[in-house]
Amino acid sequence: MADDKQERFQEDLSADVPTYYANSVSLGISPYDLTLVFGVRAGNQVKALIRMITSLEHAVVMTMVLRRSLREHTKMTGIEPKVPIEVMRDLQLDEEEPLW
Repeated sequence: MADDKQERFQEDLSADVPTYYANSVSLGISPYDLTLVFGVRAGNQVKALIRMITSLEHAVVMTMVLRRSLREHTKMTGIEPKVPIEVMRDLQLDEEEPLW
């Protein structure tokens, strides 16, 4: 029985998973969860592709893992992603806060 479960689990992991490119994201937050809607922007229009809803706890851990992964990638490659100052201002992000 355990081998059967393991086999089904392995099949699930090897199943095709949809892959999307997104250059737009919108965020919604409630006391219990976080919603991210990823989409593709063409001019002034955005086509939503996928909605991901997760717990706040998972969102915090995901943010920490993403930050660490970007920091390690930057150290390994020497390539630091540069976000245009106009984008930072439009999103009201702190231009001086280091990502790493």
